[in-house]
Amino acid sequence: MSGKTATEDTRKRTKDEEVTRILASATLKKNCQRISLLLQTLQVVHNNLPFVVGEWEESQLLHAVITKEEFRAVVNRQTITHAVEELYASGVVEMTHVIRVNRIPGVKFFTMVTDFWTCKTLGMKFVGLRLYYIDNDWKFGSILLGTRHFKPLYGERDQGIREPYARWLKQILGDFGLTTADFFGATTDGGPDVKWMMESGLRLQWEWCWPHLTNAATKEAFGMTGDRNPGMRSLLSKVTVTIYQVRSVEVMGSLYAELVDALGVGKEWKLVDYKPHRFMGLTQVFRRIVKHWDVFELWYEERTRKFERDGKISPNPFPLSGQKKLMEQLLSLLVPISAVNVKSQAEKVNQVDVLLSVYKLGMKTLAVDQPLVKFDSTIEHVVHDHPTELLLLAETTRNLRSQPFQTRFFSRYTCREAMKKCSFVWEIQLLLHPHTKNIDGMLVGIVGACGRSQRLSDGVIERNKSAVKQLVLQRLKTIMMSLQPSEAEPVMQVPAAFYPNGGFSEDLCDFLPLTVARAPEQPTLQMLLEGRVDEELDRWFSDPQLLVATSATDVETVLNFWKRMLETGTYRC
Repeated sequence: MSGKTATEDTRKRTKDEEVTRILASATLKKNCQRISLLLQTLQVVHNNLPFVVGEWEESQLLHAVITKEEFRAVVNRQTITHAVEELYASGVVEMTHVIRVNRIPGVKFFTMVTDFWTCKTLGMKFVGLRLYYIDNDWKFGSILLGTRHFKPLYGERDQGIREPYARWLKQILGDFGLTTADFFGATTDGGPDVKWMMESGLRLQWEWCWPHLTNAATKEAFGMTGDRNPGMRSLLSKVTVTIYQVRSVEVMGSLYAELVDALGVGKEWKLVDYKPHRFMGLTQVFRRIVKHWDVFELWYEERTRKFERDGKISPNPFPLSGQKKLMEQLLSLLVPISAVNVKSQAEKVNQVDVLLSVYKLGMKTLAVDQPLVKFDSTIEHVVHDHPTELLLLAETTRNLRSQPFQTRFFSRYTCREAMKKCSFVWEIQLLLHPHTKNIDGMLVGIVGACGRSQRLSDGVIERNKSAVKQLVLQRLKTIMMSLQPSEAEPVMQVPAAFYPNGGFSEDLCDFLPLTVARAPEQPTLQMLLEGRVDEELDRWFSDPQLLVATSATDVETVLNFWKRMLETGTYRC
């Protein structure tokens, strides 16, 4: 069964289960009109329909003809608005219960993701907040707590947007019985206000959101922002012209689709466009152009001949003529970063997989002294472009793309100031994975590679390795100790008094170097917790257990692995 077929089957089963649940609900049996109104409200909300859709003459006629009398509800702006409020209130109650059941009291347990965006059609700014957590069954989950129109009053913006932004966050958290003390970390973009709010305002362990980081790095390197790469900006202009001409020249009719069929280069008969704020669309545009390169050349040749037959002035030639190799090399830069972007948005327990992909990206694709793997390479047949074979624009773009990744991520392995501020959450997850827990292996190797790429001396690299290793272990131990159950201070029975001469006769006191006996030091709870954590980590780093295969092609997730460790009593921390 193909992946697409499996997805469709899953959707069908989910829909059937939803229908069965609704038909069996008590609300449907008691009040059919109420359930009809709620379902139509969901249709309005999910499809962004106007609230007055039920007042349209066509809607009323449709309900009168095909809807049973007992299901005919009054659907207008007022009833839809009331139903939206009711659905939201019930959703808040349900999600509050889910959060309360799955939280760990007194522990910073949740992670938040918050983001601003502007509606292109309405010009309105919105802000959203999503909660990430691990439930009691060791499954990864997330809840979209809210999406609100963000428009502070004029007087509220005297000190910027930080104060109204903080108030909005705290208000929506309060709706679900949460406070900022329940959160451990956050992933957002690098905007000054958002980053300050996460790190200084809420005091969370902040990390870059990978889609935002990759998008910002790509826009900068490809000349979409700033003037650092004018050659790339010129190329993108030619790409835009090519797409526009093939789409808009009416006299060419369906020639493009017919050429695609005739040359057998796929079933994609239309060109795709991209939006400057979403670079993954740019990857698809470059891929389609490279794949249909022969189609473009024939299309422009036939266009020129048609103009000549009609006695018209010859049109401009193919804007990208002679630049196929450049397009292929740029596509080879785009594909790996797009893959990281897709992985990081998968809503799965794949953080270690994402981190390793970033390591590979930084050490291979963006390393200017390494061969560039071609976009169409396979595991069985890998093809490279040597650094000396890269065209000037591709080489420049590669250099520009590597700089943001070095500054915003890999600097944690080369800069002492960045090390002190870093939470090392990604690296901690690396150590908690049974296949990558050797801290002297992957992690230390990456620190060394980053140091060499920055041309640091061997002595500095070794000190960086030691510092990163120490900081990651320290952060991990701190988290483990915060998760330990509270215990009473240990009480030791200490004798009331000690005989000062040790019980020897007085004439030996001048001969023997006796010391005054002291009561043994009483261990504190902190000492006991540290000892327990150190013992658990020592056992973990020497434990040979790996992920268990669940099928011929799949293995258990790292969360299922730790669930198994807990149920078998292998580890306590």
